[in-house]
Amino acid sequence: MELPLISNSPATAPDALVRAVKRVEAILARTGAEEQQLAGASVYASAERAGIAAVNRAFDLQVPDDEDADAVLGEIADAFGDSTCSIMDTNDKDWSPALADAVNAQGLRRQVCTVHVLQGYATPTVDASLQIIPARAAYGETRKLFLAQAAATNLPVELHDAFADTCIDFLDESRVDCFLARRDRQPVGAISLLTLGNIGVLTDLFTLDAESGGDRGDVAGALLARMVDHCQRAQFEQVITRTTEHDPCRAFLEQRGFQPRVQYDRFVK
Repeated sequence: MELPLISNSPATAPDALVRAVKRVEAILARTGAEEQQLAGASVYASAERAGIAAVNRAFDLQVPDDEDADAVLGEIADAFGDSTCSIMDTNDKDWSPALADAVNAQGLRRQVCTVHVLQGYATPTVDASLQIIPARAAYGETRKLFLAQAAATNLPVELHDAFADTCIDFLDESRVDCFLARRDRQPVGAISLLTLGNIGVLTDLFTLDAESGGDRGDVAGALLARMVDHCQRAQFEQVITRTTEHDPCRAFLEQRGFQPRVQYDRFVK
């Protein structure tokens, strides 16, 4: 399958790709967090799931003309109350030095994110023992897999249920398609995609084989093949994803045709 990068399309411009990724993350945050619009940020907070980064974060950080960076961060802290803002994203692709310094001073570290575009894809031979179904058809098995994912990401045990519940809440968003892979009636992996206009955004990929010492090949390859087939049927103009430093899926995705297109920074707790 070929999903060419249309370089003359405004939707494929670097800034547009970054905005698309951030918009998707805001859509997902909205499924499990209370949204507040501040003068210098859009805040998503969930006191019930404090510690889960996906639903405790701030987007669109900027410094209004009548404020300074410390005032903006103070408003964000007030909005979170006893909870903690785990991720901060700026309004633009690049951070102003003053705002970046103020965020860094609060103990958040800069993290480099890369947006990848699927530019070519060859369908692999899929393991016939795998069954791939919509995750919504098996909520219990899907939640069981999300619990395993929480453990694999080294979250504290007390946050495992909150992580799994947050991922289940993502399925309430109608634009999300999540596919579950099963072997011998047991969940072994899942992949999630959010439709944003004529763009498909891969939001998550997790497999148990990689966590048990495998090479992330069979299950991830089958899940990706299912996702690409879905994108082809939907006639998406492009398919994109976002990775971070040390992302365990990055090498696999690049081998399968996701090419780095643009980088941006965010700050994480």
